[in-house]
Parts: sequence; structure tokens; C-alpha cells
Amino acid sequence: MLVHALPTARPRAWISPPPPANQQAVTWLEDGPTRVTLQTETAGPAALNLNDQYFPGWHVTIDDAPAQITRQAEAPIYRAVSLPGGRHTVRFFYAPNGIRLGLYLACLACGLLAGIATTTRRLR
Repeated sequence: MLVHALPTARPRAWISPPPPANQQAVTWLEDGPTRVTLQTETAGPAALNLNDQYFPGWHVTIDDAPAQITRQAEAPIYRAVSLPGGRHTVRFFYAPNGIRLGLYLACLACGLLAGIATTTRRLR
């Protein structure tokens, strides 16, 4: 049986206010389920809008410095970030706090179980 994979479409990304017609403002460098990297170039302060769902756990850096993700004004379910003027690398990455907490609790539980097993073995 031959199965064809459906092509995946990238979310739309744009700068507002729009740059001059001859300037490409957004270049895609990476597009994955938990990471999006874009190269931007603006003449002055602007907003980078990404039509990808806003959800707690998404973080963003601009040139490796932490930045604040906001919701788009036109469509609050999507992400946006304020940019200073110039050329920048913008990285969105998904790292929810719940996963980190779950990992810590699992390690703590394994340590407790190992301690209980060792103590019980010595008492016999």
C-alpha cells in the first residue's frame, strides 16, 4: 500500500508595519514542531507576527536574548514579538514548565525508591 505524506505548510510570518516592497523582511531558517527560527530585517521598531498558535510554554529570544511573546492584535490566538530595528535572529522554542516539574518529581521518586530498597535490604 502506497501512502503519500501530505505536504506541511509553514505558518505565515510577517513584519508590521510592512517593509518597502523591495525588502524581504522575514527569512525562514528552521521550522519544527518545537522550534522556529527566523531572520528578520527592519528599518525601525516593528512587530514580528507568526500565525502559529499562542500557547503557554512557548519562549522567544532575539539574538539569543530573552524577549516577551505577545498575542497578535488582529488575531489573539497567534504569536507576536516586538523587534528593534535592524537585522535579528528570532528563535521561538517550546519548553513548558510542566515537563520540567514532572521530570524533577520522577527523579525524586526514583531516589526515594532506591533509598527505601537499600534500607529494606539492610534490615533483613
